[in-house]
Amino acid sequence: MICIKQVERKTIEPLAGSAGNQYVLRADEKTGTVHVAYFDDDESVIGCLSMSVTAKACFDAIPQYKIDGIAVAKNKQNQGVGFALVKMAEFIALNNQVGCVWLDNGNSAADYFKKQGYVPLADDEKILVKYPEDHCCSSCADCAQNTVCGNKHV
Repeated sequence: MICIKQVERKTIEPLAGSAGNQYVLRADEKTGTVHVAYFDDDESVIGCLSMSVTAKACFDAIPQYKIDGIAVAKNKQNQGVGFALVKMAEFIALNNQVGCVWLDNGNSAADYFKKQGYVPLADDEKILVKYPEDHCCSSCADCAQNTVCGNKHV
């Protein structure tokens, strides 16, 4: 059975560590850091994502998470694992009343996150941002096709 859930850091360390220096696993991990793992049928971690609580001033004191890294096992790439991890991270943000999820635009996964609806911040192009509460699930054709439309629907 496939499962995606929030886990302790030690669960994702092998995969995150093999992803290279773009995946940040801080030694001084902050309270509120979230690690998400995607498990396959044999309960192996085939994908992971980490995000930490931040306080970047450009977001006007909106509660926020910074994505520190995402990794998917080579033999499981292009199968929707990364997409599921990003959606789970956004779901966790919404449940924790965190209105903003962001990452550095220079991150090796930046192009992937742009496909998931993350856009350069107007005041700082070095940051990609998404406000999960502004997104819908099925209100327009783009959303119904599992792409991110960027429109706010009421």
